[in-house]
Amino acid sequence: MGKEIPCHHCARKIQTRTCPTDFIDKVQKDINGNMRAILIDWLVEVYKFISYC
Repeated sequence: MGKEIPCHHCARKIQTRTCPTDFIDKVQKDINGNMRAILIDWLVEVYKFISYC
C-alpha cells in the first residue's frame, strides 16, 4: 500500500520534538491531549478505510 501513517504514540513523539510543549496549550485551550489522541486515532482509521476502497 502507500505510506504508513504513524500510530498515535509515534505522532505524539514527533509532535513533542517539533513543537514547543506549551504551544498547543496556548493555541488550543479547549482541547486537551486526550481529545487530540482520539482525533488522531480517528483520522488514522479514516485514512485506512479510504486506502482500502
